[in-house]
Amino acid sequence: KAFQKIVSDDKDMYTYIVSGSEAIAAASPPKPEAADLFGQAQQAYARFDFRAAIDLLKRSVNADPNYADAWSKLGLLELGQHQTDEALGDFRKAIAADPTNVSNYQILAFQLGRLKREHEAIDLWRDLLKREPNQKEAHANLGALLMRQKSYDEAIKEYKVAIRLFEPNYSLEMQLGAAYLEAGANDEAVAAYEKAAEIDPRPLTWNNVAYALAERKLKLPEAERFATQAVQEEENQTARISLDSLTDSDLRSMDSLASYWDTLGWVYFQQGDYEEAEKYVGAAWDLEQVRVIGEHLGQIYEALGKKVAASRQLALARSLPPGAPVIGLPPGSGQQRSLTMYAPGMTIPTEELSQMRRAKLGKVSSRTGSAEFWVLFGQGAKIEQVKFISGQEAFRPLEGAIRSAKFKVVLPDAQAVKLLRRGILVCEGSGLGCDFTLLPLENVRSVQ
Repeated sequence: KAFQKIVSDDKDMYTYIVSGSEAIAAASPPKPEAADLFGQAQQAYARFDFRAAIDLLKRSVNADPNYADAWSKLGLLELGQHQTDEALGDFRKAIAADPTNVSNYQILAFQLGRLKREHEAIDLWRDLLKREPNQKEAHANLGALLMRQKSYDEAIKEYKVAIRLFEPNYSLEMQLGAAYLEAGANDEAVAAYEKAAEIDPRPLTWNNVAYALAERKLKLPEAERFATQAVQEEENQTARISLDSLTDSDLRSMDSLASYWDTLGWVYFQQGDYEEAEKYVGAAWDLEQVRVIGEHLGQIYEALGKKVAASRQLALARSLPPGAPVIGLPPGSGQQRSLTMYAPGMTIPTEELSQMRRAKLGKVSSRTGSAEFWVLFGQGAKIEQVKFISGQEAFRPLEGAIRSAKFKVVLPDAQAVKLLRRGILVCEGSGLGCDFTLLPLENVRSVQ
């Protein structure tokens, strides 16, 4: 079966994964003995007998050294066994046996990139392009590698060719925009970002375009328009959420809303409107405590002259790991931000993050234990619905107590937005009372 997907933590590399069905020409049939051994290897793999599968594949390529599929499968299995050098050699032999199969280039280039051997990966894609100048995935991946090498003019050339060969592609336009920014061609960058928004007119695109423009203080009125569109559309989506018919997309809307609020607030910050910036970024931070949002809020506090608050906010934000980059931004953008530390030595325990999401219910139960509930906040940050999920059945009647609790929930505007949160009720018994803590969004990925 064709290798379909490689999972990468590096979002700027190897975006375009192809299947074996996209090979330029079919490889010649293998010798019967090699094909039979390959079939046995697949059966061993299905039994999770990887050592046997590797041995059978080695016998298969010995029987037919030009059996590209066997070399490729052997490489994948040896990667799984952490035999990296052997696997790289296997993929090179697969390419030599069938230089038309793009997926083998893809896998080998990806592994070379992970090993910081990016120059070899670049040479690999260029070898393919010598044979097939219009191989679109090669141009796209080569552009990403050249960006990492800071060869921005060359990256621009590759992205432009890829865009010409692909169907209209939002991601490529965003990456082209990032390359133009790094090359100092701001007008061309703006045009690429606007094209991305035209190709894929939805909140995620508008948000990413707005953030990219705001980072470089380019066309800020247009960035505000895009960011506002994204926020309004997502807020309208949340207004339809009900605990009676939850879906996973309702949860994803919370992540999106936090991101979009942060982007709009960041646009306001770049425009010098610090009060509006604080409203939106503050609401984003209250909803989702991620590093980049926290650092944005710290910079806003600094601009407002709130020096102690800025210092505390930065310390709290830096207790969190950096987040993933935004698609179409130059490498490193929007992640590592620095502020002046006005209170050297100040430490803030991570527990403060939990305290932000916690409400004390008082002595509403004499029992000891816990239970989880859904909570839906509506207009004015008031709780509209509470629903028992799991835990001790004796706590199910405490839905009313949770509904009456006072949570610190921040909304930036008067729109009919709803916030979906999952939380845990903990009661300690012996008259010590109960607390209810809203779980971080990153810990809640399914409504099941």
